[in-house]
Amino acid sequence: MYSAHCLAMYDDLQVATEKDARTHKFFDALLLGDMAKAETEFKDIYLSMKSSPLSRKAEIDIAFLVDLTGSMGPYAPTISSMIKALVEKQGAVMEKLTTNFPETEFTFRVAVMGFRDIDDQDRQFKEVVWDSGSHFSEDVDEVIRFSSSMMWYTSGGGDIAEDLLGAISRSACWDAAGDWASPMRFMVVLTDAPAHGLTNDARPSDNYAARHPLSITPCSVMGELLSKNIDLFFCSFDPHATSKTEEELCHQYAAHTNNPDQRQVSVIPLLESDQPAGSRNSGISAIRHIIFVLDESGSMKNEWNGVVNAYNNFIARRQQHQCDSDLISVVQFDETARITVQHCPIESTPRQLSQQKGRTQFHPAAIEACSVARATPVSHVPLVVFMSDGGANDSSAASQEFSSLNSEIRGRTGNDLELYVIAFGQRANTAQLQLIANSSSNGTVRSSSDTNDLSKVFVEIAGGGAVVDVLEAEIGKRVSEAVSDKLTMEFKRR
Repeated sequence: MYSAHCLAMYDDLQVATEKDARTHKFFDALLLGDMAKAETEFKDIYLSMKSSPLSRKAEIDIAFLVDLTGSMGPYAPTISSMIKALVEKQGAVMEKLTTNFPETEFTFRVAVMGFRDIDDQDRQFKEVVWDSGSHFSEDVDEVIRFSSSMMWYTSGGGDIAEDLLGAISRSACWDAAGDWASPMRFMVVLTDAPAHGLTNDARPSDNYAARHPLSITPCSVMGELLSKNIDLFFCSFDPHATSKTEEELCHQYAAHTNNPDQRQVSVIPLLESDQPAGSRNSGISAIRHIIFVLDESGSMKNEWNGVVNAYNNFIARRQQHQCDSDLISVVQFDETARITVQHCPIESTPRQLSQQKGRTQFHPAAIEACSVARATPVSHVPLVVFMSDGGANDSSAASQEFSSLNSEIRGRTGNDLELYVIAFGQRANTAQLQLIANSSSNGTVRSSSDTNDLSKVFVEIAGGGAVVDVLEAEIGKRVSEAVSDKLTMEFKRR
C-alpha cells in the first residue's frame, strides 16, 4: 500500500516537473524575443491544461462530399478506393490514431454525398439514409458500394462554378436520427471547381455569381458547420480554379463569431497549384497515342463483340473529356500480330474490328506494339493497353520488348511507359501478364471477369490517372495526413 502511494506521488511529481519545464521554455523564448517559439510553447501549455484522459472508445463521424460533375471524370475511379483506404480498420488514418492513442478503440462512422450544380435539379444531390436511420454507417463496405455506384458516371455542371455551398449546407444540416452524433466530426469536400460567387477573375463563367437561389452565403454555411462542431477539409483537384473559394471559406470559418478557439479550415491541394488539371501527372488527359494490343485468338470467339464494345466505350470516354487530339492504334494478335489501326485521329477511328481466331502468342504482338509506339509523334505520349484471356510460352520475350521500349522512353522524356495489362476471364495467366506489366514502373495488371467488367476497366483507364494506383496513393497520403493531424490535435484539446 505504501509502495503504491509512493509510486503515485512519483508520477505526480513527474507531471509537475514536465509542466514546469514547459513554462520555463515559454518564458525563455519570450526573454530571447523568439515569438514563434514562444507561441509554440504556449500552445503546448494550453493544450496540456485542457487535456483530459481519453475514453477507451471514441466514435468519429466523417462525411465525404464528392463533386460528380463531368470535369471530375478523371478522378472518379480513385475516390471510392481512397475513401476505403482512409477509414477501414487497417487504413492510413486509423493506423496513425492507434499509434498516437494506443489505449483508445476508434470507430469511424462514414457518410458519402455526391453533388452537382443548381441547374442539375433533381440530379443535384446523391445521398442515402441507411437502415440505422442515419446518413452515417459503420459498415465501410456498404458506403463504398454506394459511392462507387454514384461515381460511375460523372456528368452535369455547365458553368465553371458548382454548388459547393449548397452541398456543404445540406450535409451540415442532416437531421436524421444518428446524424452528426459522434463527438468528433469532419467533412471532406472533393472538387475541382469554385463555389458560385467565388470564381477567379480570369474564369468568370458563373450563372449564380450575384446570389445563391437559397440565399446561402459563405458566412452562413461556415456558421452551420461551427454550430455542429464540424471541421472542414477542402480537397482540390484544381487549386488554381478554387483558390478564391478556399481563401473565402478559410476567412469566414476562422473569423466567425461561433469560433472562439480560432479553428481553421484545412486546405489540401491534390495537385500542385502550378500544375493544370489534366496535365501529365494528373491523369491520361494529356495528348496521348493510345495503342490497343488485343487478343483475337480462338478462345475469344464468343467474347469478341464485347471486346470491341469495350474499345468503343474507351474512345467515347476520351471524347467526352475533350481529348480530341488523341491518336489511336490497334494491334490484334493470335500466333501472329497485325496492325489494324495506326496513328488514327480519335474522331475517325474505326469502330468495328474483325477477328482471326488463331492460337495465342505474346511476342509478335509486343514487337508490333513497340514498333507503333516508337513512331509516336513528339507531340504525343504513348500509352499501351494490352489485353489477353490466356497464356503463352513467350511472355519473357514480350516483356523484354516492352522493357527496351520503356528504356528508350525514359531516356528521352524522363518518364516510364504507361502500360496497362488486362487479364480477361478465368483462364488468363496472370503471372505471365504481370511479367509483361513489370517491364515498366508505370505498368499495372487489371483483372476483368467478363466483357461488362472489361468495359468498366477500359472506361476507368480512359478517364483515370496515368497510373490510377499512384494517384490514389497520393490522394490518400495527403488526406490521411491532414485528417490524422486534425484528429490528434482535437483529442489533445479534450
